[in-house]
Amino acid sequence: MCDNGYGHIAIGLKSVGLNDDNIDKVLGEAKEKRLVTNSSKKEKAKAIGEGIIYLNPHLNNEQKGRIREKFNDKELEDITELDLEGFGLEALPESIGDLENLWYLNLNNNKLSALPDSIGGLKNLQALHLSSNKLSALPDSFVNLGRLVMLGLDNNQLEKLPYSFEKLTALARLCLDNNKLRVLPHPIRDLTELSARNNPLKPNFNKIPKSYLSIEGETSTIEGARGL
Repeated sequence: MCDNGYGHIAIGLKSVGLNDDNIDKVLGEAKEKRLVTNSSKKEKAKAIGEGIIYLNPHLNNEQKGRIREKFNDKELEDITELDLEGFGLEALPESIGDLENLWYLNLNNNKLSALPDSIGGLKNLQALHLSSNKLSALPDSFVNLGRLVMLGLDNNQLEKLPYSFEKLTALARLCLDNNKLRVLPHPIRDLTELSARNNPLKPNFNKIPKSYLSIEGETSTIEGARGL
């Protein structure tokens, strides 16, 4: 039986793990084959952890063990906070979007150059930390994170933000320092703290949009932007 949570193949009355050594021999002899998926919520959670490990072969055994501890023997809905900072992750599996109850996700200090489209499925996410990665763009599905309050994107390689970024109406804190942005996003309704130092903003961008200054107590820092 496979131990990665993805399922097994049922052949007649036999079950063969997807990574069993004799799978080719058994499949060759069988007349009836069908894929049986494992729908256990614990197995689905486990599969997310294994997916992260599979996509990041540089991880050592100690790091693999720490990742597995975050997912093994847990059901999907029980995972509400996830700290994956500093693992040097280069990719995430699409299944990360199955963590629908996740409200806190820390991916700081990794090597992510892209995010899976499924990230938009994290409908309850409120805090997302993506500082110090290699992101040059965000998926369009990003704007589905309607409950997001805090977003850290500093120290990446972002050249632009998704169209309709202003749909993130719950966003209150946004850090964009040290990217390659030429323009800032359209005003966001509840944004009270914006930092965009060290971006090559267009030369004619010489003031903070009035709508960013309309909320009492707001902090906006863009004066360090290159090109001003």
